[in-house]
Amino acid sequence: MRCSIEEAFSMFFAPWQEKGTDLVLSIDKRAGSERCKVVTISPGNRWHIEIAFTRSGQKKTLDLGAAASFSYEDWRAGLFPEGTRRKWTCFLLAEFADRRSLLFAEPLLEVD
Repeated sequence: MRCSIEEAFSMFFAPWQEKGTDLVLSIDKRAGSERCKVVTISPGNRWHIEIAFTRSGQKKTLDLGAAASFSYEDWRAGLFPEGTRRKWTCFLLAEFADRRSLLFAEPLLEVD
């Protein structure tokens, strides 16, 4: 489902930051992924988020206002196979005009 940047911040980034939610981040649809948490958000004119990678503790600021489009799905949509629904609460995809992408996945259960 498509959503605006305002909806992405209010429905996903703000709650994830407030709850300290562990996420899995995949960059540019690569096979690998990294665990992270949203540390700070800057909605409005800047549309930045700061994430901290769980393993390294390294922090990175991501500019999401740079012509990103957002879409999301959750387990209720019925689009994911049964095995996937048991592991993930929702997915938020940010796609940029230069074909970069960020896929944030919220685990339902602990994922190793």
